[in-house]
Amino acid sequence: MVFYPSSQTLSRGEGVRSVCITFVCYNKPVMDTLRSRIEGIIIDFDGTLAGVSHVVSPRVRAAIAQANDKVKISLCTGRPYKFVTAHARDLGLETLHVAEGGARVVDRNGKIYWEKTIDPKSVRALFAIASEEGMDFLAQIDGIDRFDWAPPTEGTFPAMAHVVMHAQERARTETVLARVQAGVPDVHAILTHYQEDEASPVMWGADITAADANKQHALLHLARIEGLDLKNFMAIGDGYNDFPLLMACGFKVAMGNAVPELKAIADYVAPTVDEDGMAEVIEKFVLHQ
Repeated sequence: MVFYPSSQTLSRGEGVRSVCITFVCYNKPVMDTLRSRIEGIIIDFDGTLAGVSHVVSPRVRAAIAQANDKVKISLCTGRPYKFVTAHARDLGLETLHVAEGGARVVDRNGKIYWEKTIDPKSVRALFAIASEEGMDFLAQIDGIDRFDWAPPTEGTFPAMAHVVMHAQERARTETVLARVQAGVPDVHAILTHYQEDEASPVMWGADITAADANKQHALLHLARIEGLDLKNFMAIGDGYNDFPLLMACGFKVAMGNAVPELKAIADYVAPTVDEDGMAEVIEKFVLHQ
């Protein structure tokens, strides 16, 4: 049996704050039918669409260009929305996209169709935890990453939808993640990892948005706005923060470089990002090459 989430589902995975989960169940023949009529693709960026170079390979670019004439293609990433819109324009994607870990739905021109910001009191609490634990604090403000931000002592500060507290040690990050989940009840916190470039170490992070603003929530809003049925969509990701992404869609693909827990819930495991796994998936399931 293969399970697909209903419109009320929230995802469960390592490091995920979970609530009641409901499922729509499809048997394998039905899943094969859905796979044969994929109407769209939802794609994570880091580790999925592009590797540590952040450059989309020629083969992946060509596959996306061909598929773009057949199905809807949307990006769904923790990157800030100006990063997302720049890549959407570069790839010729005219659909809506999910940015900032599921906190914003935007078009390629940066128009925001839906957003959910973190309560300022929670942002202060998160910054205090990061300071106490010696964690780096990344704030996304006005569509860009800010590594130098600190809350002012007085007055208000810019609306913030997505923050990341990160360090090089996974165990240390998981400890902080648990503290956030226990002490800041109105946020969604999940483990994430990334590598800024080939010369940099892998960084682990507590990826934080408002409680009802993960990638799955955002995709449900995107689907409502565009009148889409996500059970006919393919989701492709690689990290812990892609659990909500995969759980939102009917056909789940994990990259070959994905964390083991994501591979465990996938319907298909692609080659790695360095092996152009994204292109292989599109060629196989959308272009039928």
